[in-house]
Amino acid sequence: MALQVKIKLDGWSICFTASNSTVYNFNVSGLNTITGLTQEIEVYYESPASGTTEATVANQLVTLLNALPFNLNATGVSSPVFVYGDSTISITALNNVTIATPGGNSDVMTITETTSEYNPVSNVTGWGTSGLDPNPQTSDASQATFYIVTPTGTSHTISVYPTLPSDSFGGYSVSPSALGYTSKLPDGYYQVQYEVQGTFGGNSGVLSSEKRQILLYGSVYCCIQKMSIQDDCECDDSELEDMLLLFEAMKAADECCDIVCAKKILNELTRRCAKKCNC
Repeated sequence: MALQVKIKLDGWSICFTASNSTVYNFNVSGLNTITGLTQEIEVYYESPASGTTEATVANQLVTLLNALPFNLNATGVSSPVFVYGDSTISITALNNVTIATPGGNSDVMTITETTSEYNPVSNVTGWGTSGLDPNPQTSDASQATFYIVTPTGTSHTISVYPTLPSDSFGGYSVSPSALGYTSKLPDGYYQVQYEVQGTFGGNSGVLSSEKRQILLYGSVYCCIQKMSIQDDCECDDSELEDMLLLFEAMKAADECCDIVCAKKILNELTRRCAKKCNC
């Protein structure tokens, strides 16, 4: 069975405002690396009575997150805190935090390789771990590249070697400037092709590649969050409910690979946001 590299959009964002004597909590679910079972764990932190800063909260949340028995990595010294992990990771807000899914972050596009290690039963297309495995090892690679086409159709080639390839959920963050943008990444679909070249079995060339359509929606996510707290927006509850329904429909269409439908909904959300929130 041949190697097949796999990638996914990564990077949950946990946003908060620093306040004294405040509880910050949220649920994190994922595959427990010790038990092998899916589990949901609450992350809970109560800030001190005085002197609380964003750095204080961020440091505690990062420490608590990295102590969880999940395959994740949390970083950040202020709001937001970023969480990167495997495809099982999911985060749900409880109190005094706002959670942005990977597509809701327009500051950076973090792509994680989920190929993982070869297993003759559960992952026959993974990276080999020894010379006895039928698939190449990451050490057989000599080049790894992202070929990215932006929503406007411009193409960019980004070398990600030696950060990638990875057999342990390694990731690579693509900044807006790497794609020709001066600030945030605009909403829309980005075509990402991940290609790994090297030598295996005496043959040199492409070891494996994968092409994905990745949807970013940070601007409309920002708009809806502003509407929900009536920040610089004049909108009633029915308008917000309509926007939330459209937003969930867009994500559902994307998950079902209905790109045409997802684009239509994104365009409608963008139109409404430009009219209501100037986001």
